[in-house]
Amino acid sequence: EPYCNGTQNRSRVIQKPAAYGGAGCGALSEMRTCANFCMDCQLSSWSDWTSCSLTCAGGLRQRSRNEVFVQRKKVMPNEESETNGERQNEENMASLLETGEGSAAFGYEKKLGVRCDLEHQQTKDGAGQTPDEAEGACSADHNCGGLYDKGCNGWLTICTVGLMLEAEADSCAYVKKEIGDGQPCTGDIFESEDCSSELCPVDCKHSDWTQWTECNPFCQGVMNRSRKILEHPANGGAACGTIAEVQNCSNACVDCQWGSWGTWSSCSVSCGGSTQHRSRVQLVPQAGRGLPCEG
Repeated sequence: EPYCNGTQNRSRVIQKPAAYGGAGCGALSEMRTCANFCMDCQLSSWSDWTSCSLTCAGGLRQRSRNEVFVQRKKVMPNEESETNGERQNEENMASLLETGEGSAAFGYEKKLGVRCDLEHQQTKDGAGQTPDEAEGACSADHNCGGLYDKGCNGWLTICTVGLMLEAEADSCAYVKKEIGDGQPCTGDIFESEDCSSELCPVDCKHSDWTQWTECNPFCQGVMNRSRKILEHPANGGAACGTIAEVQNCSNACVDCQWGSWGTWSSCSVSCGGSTQHRSRVQLVPQAGRGLPCEG
């Protein structure tokens, strides 16, 4: 006592005391150190935090750790008891599962991201028990080597002895371990916390551009188009661009051009008054919105 690393006592009584020079009585009690097979749970270091599920407006990140059972070291007070105790330790600290003596004290190493292999899944449709109930059933069954929880949602599957662990995302495995009177695990093996709580950036939103206006002046001028701001930027979002554009433009315009006047015709009479004529031709006809010929 204590069970894992402690002492054993024995005693005797004097049935007939020594007399007339006879051999004296020896010690009435003896004590020796002792040890039994015990495994204590140790939690591994936390994994790194996962990336945040969202980049802004509040997401979640997660981390996990595993449970590992480690055999408790023997404690010996002195060299003599250590020499004797090593033999005692070798005898008493052998696994009770291996010696077939049975044990009422089991622990379960909880591991994330793994499952037991299909060959060793005894109840493939799920045991349908809570983790505590399933662990109790597994501890009472010498053929049970652990539990498998698909999706880590509490739907337990019994796995037989000799199971192999295989990777399976988001699942859990509970590996049965004999721990004697060792310490079970306490504390969570999975944590989550809020992250990226800052507001999301809002980019500026524009309407579509209007159609270009007609070139003004038509022949050689400028044309315009515009758009509206539908949503102004916020929280570091992309700024708004220009809402008006102007560009040069031109259209095909040809002004009408006259040729030179011809010579006057001869007067039809020598006196009394008459008229003379002359003419000209269009060298370049008007086109597009060019100036028409006048005259």
